[in-house]
Amino acid sequence: MGRTSVDVRVYGAGIVGAACAYFLARAGAEVEVVDSGAPGGGATGAGMGHLVVVEDSPERLTLTSRSLALWRDLLSWIECEALPCGTLWLAENEAEFAHCRAMGDRLADAEVQAELLDERALREAEPALRPGLPGALRVPADWSIYAPKAAARLLETPGIRLRRGDAREWRAEANEPPSVFALGDRTPDLFPDLPIRPRRGHLAIADRRPGLVFHQLVELGYLSRAHASDEASISFNVQPRASGQVLIGSTRDYAGFDSATSRATLAEMCRLAARWVPALADFPIVRAWAGFRPDTADHHPFIGRHASGAWIAAGHEGLGITLAPVTGHLIADLVLGREPIVDPSPYRLDREPTHA
Repeated sequence: MGRTSVDVRVYGAGIVGAACAYFLARAGAEVEVVDSGAPGGGATGAGMGHLVVVEDSPERLTLTSRSLALWRDLLSWIECEALPCGTLWLAENEAEFAHCRAMGDRLADAEVQAELLDERALREAEPALRPGLPGALRVPADWSIYAPKAAARLLETPGIRLRRGDAREWRAEANEPPSVFALGDRTPDLFPDLPIRPRRGHLAIADRRPGLVFHQLVELGYLSRAHASDEASISFNVQPRASGQVLIGSTRDYAGFDSATSRATLAEMCRLAARWVPALADFPIVRAWAGFRPDTADHHPFIGRHASGAWIAAGHEGLGITLAPVTGHLIADLVLGREPIVDPSPYRLDREPTHA
């Protein structure tokens, strides 16, 4: 690519836009990142920060496992309150425990380490869980991070400069440098043909109590409700933070861009968390909020070139933080004409928008 004042322009300074800028700059491009707000805002700041391998579809397993490998390299130098907590997928009954075993087999086929914990081993790993659970699947290589710090650190890479501005300034003209749009749920403001819609989620953070939980704790039914359903849902998902606090989630519903928190929804979410971890019933909640996940009809992201010539990286739903590195790498590959890190065809913008 010929050297000019700007080789590539990235609109959006969230974690996905920051990763796109990082991998482009690493390849030698001069990158300008444009955003109307601070780096790491929007969905990045509202997310849980769980870096997780997900195996509920072949595409998600490929993307998440490749992205976690990239994250491990990045976390060797990025300061972002990273905690190598791993994930426990919790079974409530023997049928779910059998499903944990099948999950472990699929992860092993993808060379992702996982191990089954029976009831006794689970009690030893997480004493605060309610008794009587048959077991869990442990994925030790998952992490939790504070994503806004990670985005800011990526944007400090040499070759990247930030500019305050609005994505609506872009025009599809020949004299424009290649432009990447990582605008999350606001993507349809510029590209109304892309079916991305905001999916609201509530989270709460409890006061500090180091040692209450040691892993990201997720009920097994979370995946079916999160990634394969359009219904409103509440699922148990608790995360230890490097600060000693406990993050409690999570909910999903479609409410447009209404970011108001529902006291009833938060109360039900916290009651569910206390059913799994009884000690949480007496924990003070210090903050609660609702944010938006940019969702698509088939719950897979859009990563590729739009008919206008713009490059799009959006629609990651609740996996945007996990998938930021592989998305950034893939965008850099496509923009620069390199061999793509993964097959981009499942994420084409012109794919048939059928539901998963």
